[in-house]
Amino acid sequence: MTIIEIVISGFILLELSNVVMLYFAPGSKNANAVGVFSAWEKSKQDPEIHEFVKYLVYWVAGTKLIFLLPNVS
Repeated sequence: MTIIEIVISGFILLELSNVVMLYFAPGSKNANAVGVFSAWEKSKQDPEIHEFVKYLVYWVAGTKLIFLLPNVS
């Protein structure tokens, strides 16, 4: 395995862990989830806005999966 394959594998693993956190624990402050942004907590004050923000977070996670999964072999 060449160094570039190791780096790409590490990147894919990092991004897959980010997708898992975005789907299952979006409010977390670990693994690049959105809990680090103050707007995440502010959006919880209005249920409609919070549902929209969750939709956008899931959309980003899904988009990451679309780009990552063809590279996993």
